[in-house]
Amino acid sequence: MTRASPMSRSLSAPGPFRASRRLLALPFAAVAFLALAATATMLSPGRAIAQQDTTRTRGEWRDTLDPAPRDTFRYERRDRRRSAARPPDFLFAEPRFAFTLRGGMTFPRAGSDVFNSAIENLTLGKGDFRAITGALDLSFRVTPRLDAVLSGSYSRSSKRSDFRAFLDNNNLPIEQRTRLSQVPLTAGLKAYLLPRGHQIGHFVWIPTRVAPYVGAAGGFVWHRFEQSGDFVDSRDLAIYSATSVADGWSPTAHVFGGVDIGITRHAALKVEARYAFASADPGPDFSGFTSLDLNGLQTTVGLSWRY
Repeated sequence: MTRASPMSRSLSAPGPFRASRRLLALPFAAVAFLALAATATMLSPGRAIAQQDTTRTRGEWRDTLDPAPRDTFRYERRDRRRSAARPPDFLFAEPRFAFTLRGGMTFPRAGSDVFNSAIENLTLGKGDFRAITGALDLSFRVTPRLDAVLSGSYSRSSKRSDFRAFLDNNNLPIEQRTRLSQVPLTAGLKAYLLPRGHQIGHFVWIPTRVAPYVGAAGGFVWHRFEQSGDFVDSRDLAIYSATSVADGWSPTAHVFGGVDIGITRHAALKVEARYAFASADPGPDFSGFTSLDLNGLQTTVGLSWRY
């Protein structure tokens, strides 16, 4: 039989050596346990904070991280939107022409013997010849302060009347209707008293807010003065029905003044007053009368588009 060596007996047999090895492992296990406990203690508040922070909204997180950049972006975006919605208040060149639509009233002077006879014998007054007026203008720039202007307008009044001193056989009014229509067509010049705008560099022109002007024009006016209904013959007081008309073209001259008030780059409010000088031949239907007075004042307000 072979004998075991002393070393092999010491390793295989239980004894004091194995017990000492177990005792040496205990300190290492204790150190590891304490390290794990410390780590758990340090991490537990972090888990609570993380759990609490998950309840915040995305906006609160952005505010917590960096509120200033978001506000700056919002204001910049708002400014860009406003600048895109609001057109610039300048033009790239001074306007070359303008188109204007005006509306207002015409106040005829009604001073000739035709009107005087109508007012004296019929229930009419000078105010009955006032009429609503529509007008349009087309102007072209000649110099920075001078425009050439083509203008046209239309007015028409109509008033029912009866004789002041006479009644018919049935004691009823003797009625008729009087109408006055005018269509003046003129060409003239308009001078601005102040600069209409300011040139900045070669590509920017800024219009002024208020630009007053004066002007003069000449042309022709088509007119129609009409009376239709029942009348009284002055010779025998007989009542008869008739229609009397005086119409045609007559020369006219206008003087005017007004102001342009800027609204946008291309639009302006126009306020204008003009006085017309004209007279016409009454014609054969009004024989015995000398003239038909077509003088009168016209006041209008309108919109002008500049291009």
